[in-house]
Amino acid sequence: MVDRTVSGENENYRTPENEVPGQLLPYPWETCMTMATSWSYVPHDKYKSPGTIVRHLCRIVARGGCLLLNIGPSPEGDFDPVAYDRLEKVGAWMKVNSEAIYETRPIKPYEQGDWVFSAKRDGTVYAILLAKDDEAALPQQVAMPAEILGGRGKVQLVGVGEVTAGATEEGKTMFTMPEGAQGKLGAGYAWVFRLERNP
Repeated sequence: MVDRTVSGENENYRTPENEVPGQLLPYPWETCMTMATSWSYVPHDKYKSPGTIVRHLCRIVARGGCLLLNIGPSPEGDFDPVAYDRLEKVGAWMKVNSEAIYETRPIKPYEQGDWVFSAKRDGTVYAILLAKDDEAALPQQVAMPAEILGGRGKVQLVGVGEVTAGATEEGKTMFTMPEGAQGKLGAGYAWVFRLERNP
């Protein structure tokens, strides 16, 4: 069923382990990734930051894959407290932004710089701006690749509201964020913009 020992016509999908492929893959796949450094429980293991997990997820979705995130339970069947912290923070981000992840597919241009893209079957497109690190603040203005905007006039920052478009220069359109946007969104792992077609 997967690629551990079988390839060719009997292989249903591929499972790169602990890596995110560098480009869109033209076949079904999922990244199997540890939240810490080991597949099994290791006391005091080093865990990936919540922002790292979110950004891996966004890149994987933009490249056509799924993320299978591993957490090794202790001998008592519990998780390290750090794992619960990561789940809580990633879950909070997903509570606001999951529409850009679930039931989406890749869409050209797939990625540009710090931007990755996904789309719904109804034509709604999501432009996801990946933060540089977990503590990054949402800029007051962002430069979105103009290519992704074709035929889409209404742009909303998910969890906040509509953003104001400015000039387009060198293939990028400037957008100004609403007042108080950063306070509403909290930690800046990645910011999702919903692009809707003109009626």
